[in-house]
Amino acid sequence: MNIAVTINYQSSLATAMEDFIRIKKLEGYDYDGVASILKVFDRFLFRSGFRGQRLDRATVENYIAESRKAGLHPNSLYRRVWIVSKFSRYLAQVDPDSYALEKIPVSQAPSRRPYLYSREEILKLIEAAGQLRSTPTDPLRPHTYSTLIGLLYVSGLRIGETLALSEDDFDRGQSRLYVRKGKFGKDRWVPLSESTSAIIEDYARRRRKVACGSQEQAALFIGRGGKGLNQSAAGYTFRKLLGICQIGGSSQSRPHLHDLRHTFAVERLRQAYEQGNDGKELNALLPVLATYMGHRSITGTQVYLHATEELRQEASKRFRQYVFRAEEGISAQN
Repeated sequence: MNIAVTINYQSSLATAMEDFIRIKKLEGYDYDGVASILKVFDRFLFRSGFRGQRLDRATVENYIAESRKAGLHPNSLYRRVWIVSKFSRYLAQVDPDSYALEKIPVSQAPSRRPYLYSREEILKLIEAAGQLRSTPTDPLRPHTYSTLIGLLYVSGLRIGETLALSEDDFDRGQSRLYVRKGKFGKDRWVPLSESTSAIIEDYARRRRKVACGSQEQAALFIGRGGKGLNQSAAGYTFRKLLGICQIGGSSQSRPHLHDLRHTFAVERLRQAYEQGNDGKELNALLPVLATYMGHRSITGTQVYLHATEELRQEASKRFRQYVFRAEEGISAQN
């Protein structure tokens, strides 16, 4: 479960920053990360002797210049400036004389192309995970990773959401998982197939045999010492499994654990094409998929729907069928 972050700002704009974060959270945004990064700007203002109640252009430009010199990754620099831009525009709404940074003067790095796993690769990864060596401190290791990879593939859950699950979040009777406070602070139920539910139940039963005391109410997926599995350990082991299975991509498309979520979204779209859904039906499915994946709108979901050769072939086939039916209709009228 996510824990709210409390940030103590100390510049003359501290109250405005706190109000800005509070309003964004009331709008449904998870702004804990933003609150932390905004603290960097707060420290800059305090250190530079800023004492005003409204921003000026020189102060913002000096902050951007200092951030450029920090040697940050382009995306980290962009996020810093983006947050200041959002905050400055909020201030300008309250006080029109406050400077608003409308255009962000830095660029993000090119987006990494997601790696889409084939069904065969998923089966290899699950099999390899099941052959991992158990240890006295981590007796469930092979079961943990084979179950984790399978669940990510069939559910499209974020890795953070999955590792935050407790056993109480698994409803075996209804074959579903309860995701608490996802990326946008939303709780949601995620339905599972009967077979997936049975696998989760089997893992939970094994977990109960090695967990003890308060751990019974802790994370569903556990690692060394019965403690909740963290993303760092999960990512490390997953990269090891990729090597064992000889699964890789180009320098622009190296496989990641999060790519299982991309694969899930593409698979759902491919299945919709195979089932013969037309454009209207596919558009109706997108809001459902967006809700399932925990997105605020279909815009977030569309990021995951990357064109693949299979999808292109299905789309092309559907287009040919459409043209053929249209030509038949024209011939019948003539």
